[in-house]
Amino acid sequence: MDNSLIYWILEYIKVFLSYSFILFIWPSVVFRKYLKGKTTTFRFGFCTTVQIVIINTVVLFLGLIHLLNKWTMMLVFWGIMIWSLREYLVLNEKKRKQFKYLITGTFGWKHLFFLWRAKFIRLIKCTCLNLWKWYKKHLVEYTLLIIVLGYGILYFSYGAFCDHSYGFGDMYVHHSWTYGLVEGKIFSAGVYPEAMHCVVYALHILFGVNIYSCILFLQGIHMGIILLSIYCLVKEVFHWRYSAIFSLILFLTVDAVCVNQVFSMSRLQWTLPQEYGFHTIYLCALFLVKFLKDNQETAFSIKKLKIFYDENLLVFGMALAASIAIHFYATIMAFLVCVGFAVFYLGKIFTKKHFPALVFAAIMGVLVAVIPMGGALASGIEFQGSIGWAVGILNGVDPENDNKPIAGDVVSTDTSTPSAGASTYENNDEAKTDISDAQDMNLSNSDNSDSSGDATEEIAKSDEPSLISKILNKVTGLFSAVMAKILEKWDILYRKSYVTLYKKDYAKIFAVYTFVPFILGFVYKVVVFLLQKIFKVKKVKGGFFAGYLSIVTASLAFMIIYSAAHLGLPGLVAGARLCSNIHMLFMIMLVIPIDIIFSFLDRIIVLYNEFLQYVSVVVAACLFAVVYLTGHYHGYLYYELTRYNAVVDVTNEIMEALPQNSYTIVSPTDELYQVIQDGRHEEILTFLTSYRNYTIPTEYIFIFVEKNPIKYAHNHFFSGPDWLAQEKYQDMYSAYQPSVCPDITASKISEEAAQSNIMYFGKPSQSYSNIESRTILQSKMYKWCESFARMYPHELKVYYEDDDFVCYYIQQNVQHLYNLNIEY
Repeated sequence: MDNSLIYWILEYIKVFLSYSFILFIWPSVVFRKYLKGKTTTFRFGFCTTVQIVIINTVVLFLGLIHLLNKWTMMLVFWGIMIWSLREYLVLNEKKRKQFKYLITGTFGWKHLFFLWRAKFIRLIKCTCLNLWKWYKKHLVEYTLLIIVLGYGILYFSYGAFCDHSYGFGDMYVHHSWTYGLVEGKIFSAGVYPEAMHCVVYALHILFGVNIYSCILFLQGIHMGIILLSIYCLVKEVFHWRYSAIFSLILFLTVDAVCVNQVFSMSRLQWTLPQEYGFHTIYLCALFLVKFLKDNQETAFSIKKLKIFYDENLLVFGMALAASIAIHFYATIMAFLVCVGFAVFYLGKIFTKKHFPALVFAAIMGVLVAVIPMGGALASGIEFQGSIGWAVGILNGVDPENDNKPIAGDVVSTDTSTPSAGASTYENNDEAKTDISDAQDMNLSNSDNSDSSGDATEEIAKSDEPSLISKILNKVTGLFSAVMAKILEKWDILYRKSYVTLYKKDYAKIFAVYTFVPFILGFVYKVVVFLLQKIFKVKKVKGGFFAGYLSIVTASLAFMIIYSAAHLGLPGLVAGARLCSNIHMLFMIMLVIPIDIIFSFLDRIIVLYNEFLQYVSVVVAACLFAVVYLTGHYHGYLYYELTRYNAVVDVTNEIMEALPQNSYTIVSPTDELYQVIQDGRHEEILTFLTSYRNYTIPTEYIFIFVEKNPIKYAHNHFFSGPDWLAQEKYQDMYSAYQPSVCPDITASKISEEAAQSNIMYFGKPSQSYSNIESRTILQSKMYKWCESFARMYPHELKVYYEDDDFVCYYIQQNVQHLYNLNIEY
């Protein structure tokens, strides 16, 4: 194992441990009295929502009063934790005597250390014993869950070990905004949900973890939180505990079959605010359902309004607040999922007990999240520019959908083009024809009834039959028109969402499957009713329909939003951002029949529940095997590659080896983010276009030159063991010239390119994203190094070199700087 891999593994462990501490240990200690006796699910939901809200609120509040710095952050967070432990830190009489004897020399420090060590060991043993007692109650289930979670975290973290650079351009922006917090500036680029940046900032300040490493690894680790949130929701609404694990297995293994799905799943690797907030989507729905199921009668009064509440409302409100503080898209998606559940609990929602409490919790959650933003707006900070982009999405402009190629035989996005996968109508024109035919038929029926009235004057004298006939004809015509319109919209929805995302064969299965839970649920409910009445089987707890149909409704809502532009609706969320959650909801739907079977068996084989658990493990293994062996196993994802690994590793070595601010790296913009807190950076474009007497005032100057200039931000797919994933998605991206690890798409420097004119763009960074421009700049930089070496034969040295990249360095006397403006 090379030193570079060891370094990144250690960095990953740092991020993992510090994130686990700040997300779980800190709130578990500070709020231990409140959390005592609470369920594991409640503790998980509380820690993963309340803690994010606390960090966001504290950081932004300190920024608003201009007190945001390292020392105030450490004072607040470590101070609160120590204060919460004060009862354990207060010296009792025994400890006072020990210190007294220690100071006077009659009590050895080794003996005191031995006593404290023994007490600490007893505490650890007691904690481990309690954890084991909790764990062994569901030993089989939790062991299987840990394996699935470990697999998921590995799958989504794997890319960061293949490519050590950021996987998406927006990550540089979020690094910049996080660095703004380090400088004490909140909303440095304008008001924008900043909770994720605040969490990364807290990890950096409180634990000293490098910001670059945090952003590189955090989302892969956080996927464990997202998967656990999905697990908790499915376990709550389904009847068999293992059904939630089955859902996760399918989500983590079943193949994505179109570009938008691969893009959306790849985003789950990248530390971006929207994906970071995905766990709040499922926690909002989870604690909404738990609140509506809860019969707790605790209440408080606001003036004369009596509001009932329970502990689940707290987490629901904090999950809502966290989603707003992280990303507005996460809030919209949480709303869609919650609506899917709420429609089947309307009878409980609109009651005096639940509705005021729910509204109050929602209002409080919104206020907690938006008050810091409102304070920033009041202080004169304007909205960040991407807020306007989001408004454009609402107006139907979806650049992410429009700019992605369509894979294989996926239908075109032109609504007028017939689709082979269309089920009811071949195109919109036929749908309109059917509507007009239905209307003509209605008119014909109306004419016949009038002529019949003329032929029989006796019947015509009685207005009542004629009126009924007219009403029936009107109703029939209206019903036909409405049904035709619904079928037309369903056809559009089917072609523009189901077929686009899952191709024709899969689309038919999922579209039909949308209605299966209704049928299965009804049949199952009849069977259970008969069993209860005839065979006296134990009573079924909870409503059967709510959980299954809520998942189906939520998935349908996501599909409608995905194809909103084609349906004439405002696009609440960019379509490509929805795909990973759509995929998750569909995989949950596939588990419904399995859940029905196991819940049915669980109520018959009451004494053999343990046997069913082991059967569930076999089913889980079979699901994995079937997906793998039938060719539906998922593929490796990709990064939008911007740097060679050697560039990242050399930069790290320089940062570790040299004193702070004693060096300057001359390279494209990317290295700026990695060294911004440790050294200086100079753009290649600035370096090559400098005027006379151009100098750099640091002792060391490192010059990065790519012998093979990388095709900037191209799709770079990973490769690895077949049991983790397969190499299969790159064909979908053939139009974008992707590469597969370890190969990298690149050009080559040349004498001809060095003689070409520099290409100028609006931003320096754009000079590197154009492959022709990048080749010219790297060729000129290599030519400059050759010229400098001829002028000063012993001053330019090679720090690192391989087939693709070379790093030169110059050590200069800071009192007599080199003039770097030379002819090349």
